Amino acid sequence: MDNDVSPIGWSKSTPIRADADVRLSFLLAIPQTQIDTAALALDRMSNPKSAHYGQHWTRQRIAEHFTPQKRSMRLVSRWLNESGADTSRQKLSVEQGSISVVLPLHKAEELLGARLHEYTSHDGGETLVAPESNTHPLPAEIANEVHFVHASLVDKPEIPQSPIPIQARDAKPKPKATAAQLNCFRYMSPECIRLLYNIPAPTTNDTSHPNNSLGIFLPSWQTWIPEELDSFFAAFQPELIGQRPTVLPVNGGYRQTGFVSSIFNMEPHLDFEYSMALAYPLPVSNIQVGSYAHVGNTNLMLAAFSKDHCTTGIDPTFDSLLPNGTDCGTLTPPLVISISAAWNEASFSAPYLHRQCLEFLKLGLLGTTVIAATGDHGTADQLRECRDPSTGTPGPLTGQFSANFPASCPWVTAVGGTQLDLPLGTNTTFQKGITPFPPETAFRHQQQNRSTIYTPGGGFSHTFPTPSYQRHAVNSYLSRPLHQSHLSNLSAGGYFSPSGRGYPDISTTALNYLVHTGGRLTTVSGTSASAPVFAAMVARVNDARLKAGKAPVGFVNPVLYGVAADSKAVRDTATGWNAGCGVDQAFPAVEGGWDAVTGLGTPDFGGLLEMWIGLP
Repeated sequence: MDNDVSPIGWSKSTPIRADADVRLSFLLAIPQTQIDTAALALDRMSNPKSAHYGQHWTRQRIAEHFTPQKRSMRLVSRWLNESGADTSRQKLSVEQGSISVVLPLHKAEELLGARLHEYTSHDGGETLVAPESNTHPLPAEIANEVHFVHASLVDKPEIPQSPIPIQARDAKPKPKATAAQLNCFRYMSPECIRLLYNIPAPTTNDTSHPNNSLGIFLPSWQTWIPEELDSFFAAFQPELIGQRPTVLPVNGGYRQTGFVSSIFNMEPHLDFEYSMALAYPLPVSNIQVGSYAHVGNTNLMLAAFSKDHCTTGIDPTFDSLLPNGTDCGTLTPPLVISISAAWNEASFSAPYLHRQCLEFLKLGLLGTTVIAATGDHGTADQLRECRDPSTGTPGPLTGQFSANFPASCPWVTAVGGTQLDLPLGTNTTFQKGITPFPPETAFRHQQQNRSTIYTPGGGFSHTFPTPSYQRHAVNSYLSRPLHQSHLSNLSAGGYFSPSGRGYPDISTTALNYLVHTGGRLTTVSGTSASAPVFAAMVARVNDARLKAGKAPVGFVNPVLYGVAADSKAVRDTATGWNAGCGVDQAFPAVEGGWDAVTGLGTPDFGGLLEMWIGLP
């Protein structure tokens, strides 16, 4: 007998009326051969040794490549007809890859081989229609043709809400400061970041290429306050006073200003104060996803970039939809997208993760770079939860290591965190042009009077296999003589999958960023500071390439692993560990190569620029 299992985050509600009509939407699977071909094409256009480097696809070519097979349409439609479904109530969309049909409740349950029930979200009020049992396989003749099936009541739109865990951080008051008097050994500012990573300071004559773009993802309720931006820019980048991010609304996205709080404002201030300063004079966009009542996430952002994804990738179990539907293909994606948010892989179904990750692959084909923070709780998720080995779902503070998404997607560039390796209690004062920066080590931070220790998110995916571009680097790391026994014991104990996608790919400093928020200058730490810093660097490289008549860099991982790691473009980070899930020393940093705590190391912008300008 099937087990009665509620979807994660939902509780069984009232039974569905016996006379209700149900809409079943069969989202057609994209054949693995099409995905493999696209991944191979992305590798060719992203591989610096390939004659196809930089030859990105158009939107039309991407849409044509991923159009579901007509054979799948015929098979599913024929099965519905033979099962007694009313053909007059079928709706086929070949372009968007779906077949939907309206059926009486009893007929819908007969087709699925499972009873349907309404569920209510744990955070109150929203409803979902789903099978009562956790096993409801489709017939063999269509099982390989269908990605997944959505059910909804015809007379009741589904508008579930999905919480978004945002990067944890530490905010401490800091006296008024200016760039000229700042000690870069204690605090980070735009000027300190430039000095640390060899980024040239902007000049008054600088202009950005009109086709260049950088966007920052923000979910519902998170917003920036103009006065806070100007206060920061007055201290560190006066040229930016009065400039604002361009808001790109998705699914009712708007600048929420009714509630001013660090919960809602700190992350946006961090993201935009640093991305705008470091990418200057390039304008920065605010990809604002979600309304007052409906939380936004990266999947809904992806739907706004691709109308096909609205019908082939949106899942009401996880995605909070507006009553009148979601934005579908309304936005052109920026050339660089920064995501300072992380979700536990274990919170979602594998098909949902794979479908969303496929959209990141498509963005790479289009020439867009997607950058994601890895999180601040080491091998655990942003709530410090781990993976329950018996269920594969988020569990207690111990258990299997839990990968963070979207950083774990192989078509995203995952950015971890580091800090300057200064001796404890050092009184050395930074002097520009005189005092050199020490090497960096893995980020490790403990808030005052608190027991929580923050370390950079890093490890291996349970969902995605090791991609070809990092296979050699991952295998080399796992076989390091100094750490091989330790890592083998963790793997044998079920803590992580050595065949999974390893992350991060690269890191930048994550400690003590000065941010103006709440009417004062404070320090903020975490990898959500690291992501927009690296995103700004990539945007500046794009600007130089576009001005030279070249294509944007697009998906950067093959270049980072294939060329940059062996050049002056990346600096090795050889010390430190991350922790989590009951293991105080989980993944170690290693000398001379990739590791699962700092990735390939930290960037040298001058080296990155020279390397990418030298490519076709």
